Amino acid sequence: MTDGLATTPLPIGAILALVGATFAFTGRKLGQSSKRFLATSVTTQAQVLDLRYRQTPSHSVSRGTYHPLLRYTLPDGRIVDSEASYGSSPAPAKQGQVVPVRYDPRNPTTVELGIGLVSGGSMWV
Repeated sequence: MTDGLATTPLPIGAILALVGATFAFTGRKLGQSSKRFLATSVTTQAQVLDLRYRQTPSHSVSRGTYHPLLRYTLPDGRIVDSEASYGSSPAPAKQGQVVPVRYDPRNPTTVELGIGLVSGGSMWV
């Protein structure tokens, strides 16, 4: 005769395995995307025009990240203003600061900071 507790670990274990597999799959996809971006992107310097706070509600606590609004010049002389794909808290840079960035030459408004943990290359980890 069982007390019902013997069957509990299997569903919990299956749920945890599914959650783990989902994280592994997502991490792998982000890693592949990041590697493609790093392989094809171009590096330049950009000025931080502003920091935009993006709030992310998490349970009862509201958290957020600061995404730099960046200005940089393309090789053909065009000036691009674009918000970084990733942000962090605390802010990854200060307003007015010049920072290294990577952008997609096929879509120059797709930009990431080239420094620190907010660079796309470290997000998939």
